[in-house]
Amino acid sequence: MAATFFRELGYELVDAVPQVPPVSVEPVSNDVIALQFSASCSLRALFFLFQPAHFQATFETGLETLLRGIERSRGRQD
Repeated sequence: MAATFFRELGYELVDAVPQVPPVSVEPVSNDVIALQFSASCSLRALFFLFQPAHFQATFETGLETLLRGIERSRGRQD
């Protein structure tokens, strides 16, 4: 179980490092999201969370959720 938690925590922390896309890749615009994903309201509703202005808060929420899950699992094992 410890190895699983270690791996999950590693994934969370690796994803915290801002990824630098190749120069030829441009961020997806809100217009493209609206056109390409019009049937997926949930995706459009969450898209703003992945914008740079919301990165820190999104990361902290994900990390807190992961750590709470680990704590709950540890409590069940005791």
